[in-house]
Amino acid sequence: MRPLLFEGASARLMLPGVQELIDAFRGTRGVLPGDHLVLRWAGVLAHLHRVRHIDDTRDRVDRRRAEVVALIDDWVTTHICPEEAAVGQFADEFAEAYVSAEIGLISRDATASAIREAWDTALARAIAWERQRAQVVAGLSPIPWPVETSQTKKLRLEGRSK
Repeated sequence: MRPLLFEGASARLMLPGVQELIDAFRGTRGVLPGDHLVLRWAGVLAHLHRVRHIDDTRDRVDRRRAEVVALIDDWVTTHICPEEAAVGQFADEFAEAYVSAEIGLISRDATASAIREAWDTALARAIAWERQRAQVVAGLSPIPWPVETSQTKKLRLEGRSK
């Protein structure tokens, strides 16, 4: 077990889960004083990805995104895991995928298959976030994804699965 900075601090030193990050992307978490800093920064990342869709000068936005990614990584290194974890990059990729899927829903030009693909990408990023979160917080090795069941193994062996 990793040592905590002070008694009762475990909830503050945990990384937020997928639903909390999605709420931050939507602007409903991470906005009040005392909210988890990673949620605040996740909301900033989502905002920056929205700006990228409407702003032609992306260099300034991308530099700010890199700064926020570094802030998340520094927080994780300081409070949870002294090893390099690259959690900020996972948060940035998840924010990018979520915002792209969100924008697909309101776009007049988006096809149903493009919207579905965007949400599939967001789901894959959510799974990647949870895997990284488990590895960093609990020191667990990531669960192999997709999980192979006896049925999928049988289909794979028979050559009927991808």
